[in-house]
Amino acid sequence: MVIGASGPARTMVSLRASCETTAIAGGLARSVRSLVLVTFSISPAIGLAWTLKALVVVVLAGMGSILGAFMAGLVGELARNPQLADAFRSTLVQPRRRELYELLDRAALRGELRPGLDYDVVADLLYGPFYSRLLFTGQAIDLGMADQLADLVVRAIAVQGSPAPGPRRSSP
Repeated sequence: MVIGASGPARTMVSLRASCETTAIAGGLARSVRSLVLVTFSISPAIGLAWTLKALVVVVLAGMGSILGAFMAGLVGELARNPQLADAFRSTLVQPRRRELYELLDRAALRGELRPGLDYDVVADLLYGPFYSRLLFTGQAIDLGMADQLADLVVRAIAVQGSPAPGPRRSSP
């Protein structure tokens, strides 16, 4: 903001900030959307475990890229800029959650999910560790972490007796 700006100058600064906010949020949304589309092309016949594994690999691709580094830097600004926070949530967070809910709905129709699950809690369980590592702990966000996370989430939400993914191997 320009100190001492008033009238048209203040309006111009405000409009410019609004345009920048919209551009940032739109760019993030397009980047992430292109990653998530991969998950929706997966055949539902592979089941819940493999669908979630594919999803966490897609999230991993975003978090481990320049997009993840950009998002880490953006978080502080979200706290200071309510307009940017709203745009971020509406163009990036909410659409990603809705896409997860669609995947969960498909799994529920196949009888793979425990009844009564709160999809918001499932989304927090699935996405939270990525953000925790990206923003707080600095621990690796890698394929091993993503694989373990998917296994844990499947165990938490699947009906008992659902097929689990094959054994994990540390070597070929």
